Amino acid sequence: MREEERASSPAVVSDDALVASTTADWERTPPAVAVVEALEAATGRAATDLPPLAEWVEMDSLSDLVRAGTPSLLVQFRYETFVVTVGSDGRVFVEER
Repeated sequence: MREEERASSPAVVSDDALVASTTADWERTPPAVAVVEALEAATGRAATDLPPLAEWVEMDSLSDLVRAGTPSLLVQFRYETFVVTVGSDGRVFVEER
């Protein structure tokens, strides 16, 4: 991860903990889709083999928060053995817990 990305993303603890990341355009890609894609990359499993996101986070609320336009908003939640961070700027990080 580049230094300027780390500086603007306090939720990322260390490069060693980062398992997967992606950047989405919330106008084109729903947050749930971006999170699932990042989790697929982190776990090596297909979306159909992952526990439903709804067991871990209320996706409508997450979508409303990150699409609200609040600059530099970060939302974190736990998913299995990971911490998922979703930013209002479209970034999604998956880290080992």
